[in-house]
Formats: sequence, C-alpha cells, structure tokens
Amino acid sequence: MIVRTPNTIILFFAVITKLYSQSAADCIGAVSICTNPYVLNFIPKEQNNVTGEINPFNTCLATGDTKGRWYRFASSGAGTLKFTISPQDTTYDLDWALFSMYNRPCSDIWSDASLLLACNFYGVQGNNGSTGISDNPGGSFSQAVHVDSITLFYLYVSHHWLGNNDTLGYTIDFTGTTFSFQDCSIIGLNTWEIPTDIKVFPNPFLQTIYLEGIHEDAYIKLYNSHGQCIFSKVYQHVITIPNKISQGIYLLEIKTSNAVYFKKMIKEQ
Repeated sequence: MIVRTPNTIILFFAVITKLYSQSAADCIGAVSICTNPYVLNFIPKEQNNVTGEINPFNTCLATGDTKGRWYRFASSGAGTLKFTISPQDTTYDLDWALFSMYNRPCSDIWSDASLLLACNFYGVQGNNGSTGISDNPGGSFSQAVHVDSITLFYLYVSHHWLGNNDTLGYTIDFTGTTFSFQDCSIIGLNTWEIPTDIKVFPNPFLQTIYLEGIHEDAYIKLYNSHGQCIFSKVYQHVITIPNKISQGIYLLEIKTSNAVYFKKMIKEQ
C-alpha cells in the first residue's frame, strides 16, 4: 500500500516541475531570436536541467554544455549566415557551437556529429574579444555558413570562462547575413519537431501527402526554399499538391491553436 502524505505529494510535484521546466541553459528551452542585433544586457543564472547535450568529442567545446545558453533562429530561405558575438566585458571568453536541427530532437546533438555546422573554442581566458563567423575566419572567428533552403539553427554560447565581472552580457550581431529571420510567432510557439503521434507520409511525395494523428482544427501551408508560401489549406487527412509545384525541397507547416510544427518534405519529379 502506498501512503500519500503531504510531504510526498509536495516532493512529487517538485520532481515533475524540475523535469518539465524549461531553461535557456537547455536545448529545449532555447531563446528565439528573430531580430538583429540580439542584446543580452546581463547573463542570467539559469538552471541546467539537462546535462550532457553537447559531446566534446563531436564538437570543439571541451567543456560541453556545462555552463551556457541556447538560442534558436530560422532562415527564411537560402543564404549566408554570419554573426559576431561581442561581450560587454572584453575579458570574457565566449565559445560557441552552431547546429542545424530540422525535425531532430535535442537529444540527437550528443550522438550525431553531422548536425554541427560550425564551432569555435578559444580555450584561453582573457581579452579574447569578439567571436563568431565571417568571410575572413581566423583566431576567434570561423567560416561563414551557407544554406540552400529554410534552415532551423540552434546556437549554444558557452559562458564557461568569464572574468571577475560575470554580470555583464553580450550582443549577437547578424550583420552580413543575407537571409531574413522567420518570425518569432512561428519559431517561438513550440519546437519544430513533429510529435511521434503525428504521421506525415510519403516523403518524398509526388502529388499527395497524407496526415494522421491530428485531432483538432489545423491549417496546412507549404513553403518553397525561398520561404514563400506556395500552398495553403484547412487541414484534411489527404492533401493534394498542385502539379505546377516543381521538384525540390519544401517545408510543410502544420499550425494548430497552440502550436506550430514543421517538416522538411521532398517533391519528386
């Protein structure tokens, strides 16, 4: 027999709250960026609820994700990504890793090295200045990243090596990036991973897409690689795509009353 005392009930809810709380120190709680520049005036003390998300053997971050902050942002289409992370205190050593995360759970980052797009680890504390990616990599800078379609980025900024003043923040400046950001109303509602109980098939598709597991009103949109909506329809189990759509990579959006899900789709000839 289980005896439920007030203390055990309080402990139960405390554990549940910790398991499901979202912190920007964890990939699942990544802060959405959809404006340029992004300014963090001070580094908050955020609880790391999920440890071991970044594998030091698959990335340049020797300290993994022991102390830092996650961000996410999405391109509107093809283009080049550049950014500069500039600390307000020049004694900070801000390292980072950038991942491409379409239809992939955060748990895949540890095991799948192919998700890593770019990484920089200076490794020496003290007056390292700005870091980021540009056309002229070297020192604290890495090579610019080119994408050929809508892309969801996850950026982890490591705060492992800070100076004596650990209250100041930093600016992430995307000047030089050639694509526009997706609106935060899209990327901020939910993760971009379709739940396992929602099925979208076949993929690749010819003209018809089938959807299963959606039990509420929803709206369907299809975007091309330039971020243009080329097809929209109220949710139905069977979606017939017009023949005029050419072969290539597309992004399917499923929008419900409280969430937005995306899936990369391939159109066959």
